[in-house]
Amino acid sequence: MRVNEIFHSVQGEGIYNQIPMVFIRLQGCNLYPNGCLYCDTQKAQKPNDGIEMSVNEIMRKAHSVRHGNMCWWYCITGGEPLMQEPELHRLVNGIKGGRDTGDNKIEVETNGTLPPPKWFSRVDSWVLDIKTPSAGQHVVNQGMVLEAWRDKLRRVDQVKFVVETSDDLDFVRSVLYARHFSSTVLISPVVHNRFDSGEWFSGSEFTYDYKFIQEVLNFVLKNNLRLSVQIHKFLGVS
Repeated sequence: MRVNEIFHSVQGEGIYNQIPMVFIRLQGCNLYPNGCLYCDTQKAQKPNDGIEMSVNEIMRKAHSVRHGNMCWWYCITGGEPLMQEPELHRLVNGIKGGRDTGDNKIEVETNGTLPPPKWFSRVDSWVLDIKTPSAGQHVVNQGMVLEAWRDKLRRVDQVKFVVETSDDLDFVRSVLYARHFSSTVLISPVVHNRFDSGEWFSGSEFTYDYKFIQEVLNFVLKNNLRLSVQIHKFLGVS
């Protein structure tokens, strides 16, 4: 598999935020070279970058970065993990120990532009990142693929919308109006650098647009959704 990095940290967003996890960031995104305009992991986009590792090598590295600490959660992210679907299946089985149940839990983050795999249920929580207009119109999810995911998603899964503008919120509203998701719906405002212009508040070098945050909060409250901020950036960790 093409791998960008493997590290041990706390999850900074979503329903499992603040939980320690081993992160396995795979290399390559099917949206490359255009990509999402707000992508914060551009280093993982180019398919031929990173290093080639076997599933066993990934497992050994994942164990070593824990430094002996107990850790039951693994987050497989990218790039786009489903670009390497056959190998990803083997990796998921390796983490699970070949059993349908066990102590190890897996979260897989996907951009949702590729269809769900047949082994969907092996993952404890899928995070489906539905692209909004700010990502670029070229990457807005195809309707048929999105429907395939909607039919698969469970209560333990997550649907995330990264938003940067009022138009993005209008897009989210239209998607939710047309489709019912049984999983948790997350609204994640885009993080900016504090040296950008505008009115900001900041916990570190990363900031949110204060006026837009108020709009997002109102949207979340009105629609009974869940706000998801990238806590790890404010803590200064990966």
